[in-house]
Amino acid sequence: LTVYGGYTAGNGDSTKNHVTVSLDSRAKQIGKMVVGGTATASNSAIVGNSVTVEGGYVGQGAVGGLAQTSHTGSLKNNTFTLKGDGAVAMAFGALAQGGSGTVGGDSADDGNHAVVEGGRAANGVFGGATMGAGKVSYNTVTISGGEIGNAGAYGGANVATGAGTVIHNSLTVSGGKIEGSVYGGFSQGMGTVTANTVTINGGRFESTSNIYGGYAHGNGTTENNIVNLGDDTHHDLSGATLSASDIYGGNKAATGNTLNVNAKNVTAKSVNNFENYKFKLNSATAFGDTMLTVANAGDFAGTGVDLNKITVDSTG
Repeated sequence: LTVYGGYTAGNGDSTKNHVTVSLDSRAKQIGKMVVGGTATASNSAIVGNSVTVEGGYVGQGAVGGLAQTSHTGSLKNNTFTLKGDGAVAMAFGALAQGGSGTVGGDSADDGNHAVVEGGRAANGVFGGATMGAGKVSYNTVTISGGEIGNAGAYGGANVATGAGTVIHNSLTVSGGKIEGSVYGGFSQGMGTVTANTVTINGGRFESTSNIYGGYAHGNGTTENNIVNLGDDTHHDLSGATLSASDIYGGNKAATGNTLNVNAKNVTAKSVNNFENYKFKLNSATAFGDTMLTVANAGDFAGTGVDLNKITVDSTG
């Protein structure tokens, strides 16, 4: 049984439909998918739909907004939320099963979102993803609790062999247990992965969990991505567990990738493929504090870092 909040066959859009799964234990499950909203017309708008899983188990995944294989219309502002004791196999704010349509849009107002506050997502969490050739842009994942399985989490992703650009997606972790790697942007195909962001403000990262601003499995580039360690309100990461994690601007060349260290007491396994290193001092940083400690040299081995690209902002 697949559960739909809204299903539009033929011409028409699917907007503002909602599903909440609130079963009293994970032993009780929905064996197939839960979909907030979908429509069969290729030019349909699939906008503003949502799925919340707060109890029970969804066996084939949950999707806020689902587009069919030939979709070219709008797929934006859809949301998936996991909390309480809920559990899912996979989760998507939005998923395009094919087509050339954009997943997300041209600004942050258009993005799809996945929010994990509790529960467990075993096989991947995606803000927005495509199995087609469309652009994936301005989608987000926010993790403040719960557990992410070893398939990891992705702000935006092309999960097929298409050449669509993955751009301006983001992922933020402030809590929870992370068993797999996390990605601001990811492409399984030939697409460029650029200008995506990962922000780490907390969380327990296991030995199998690395951090990528961008990742291109095919021939695409991973440039101008950003990893933030801390932000304007998180200035001490002593409570985060990153010591077994390698941190990458991208898995390809370092061009344009930036590591912003905005907090003290960051301990990581290594940092890699960054062109720019920016350290921001603030009121929580005192004389003698250590901002970043790495166990392996990574970029700092040999001539891997241009010292002119290391900057310190002491304006507070």
